[in-house]
Amino acid sequence: MPLFSGGNRPIISTYDGWRAPLKGSKFDPAVDRFVQPASFFPAQPAFTFGNQTRYNPNFREFGNYNENISVSKTFSISESMRLDLRGEAFNAFNRVRFGTGPLGLQSNQFGQLTGAGDLLNSPRSMQVALKLYF
Repeated sequence: MPLFSGGNRPIISTYDGWRAPLKGSKFDPAVDRFVQPASFFPAQPAFTFGNQTRYNPNFREFGNYNENISVSKTFSISESMRLDLRGEAFNAFNRVRFGTGPLGLQSNQFGQLTGAGDLLNSPRSMQVALKLYF
């Protein structure tokens, strides 16, 4: 994934260990960082083109799990009439996909998820439709 968007590419010493350790058993955006603090990365000289590639091959965002379910049934009323009933659920299991937070080394919130903008998917939504054909 691209890191340190905007400006010059930074100088880095390794592609390993960029993910910050978890304080509990699961990621909690209130206390955990997505990325190591900015102090983990070496000091960046001004106006220097660094050695980082565009994407770090060892650094990935959270997985995207999103299940959509649709159920429908057609009822025949007469030869010329029928009724369709349909129910749909989007993100049916209400899974949360976190973002990365600000990834500019100059940001005070580097790697911290700070608001609803750091959620990359929508919450569960459901809809029901009834259609009469005649």
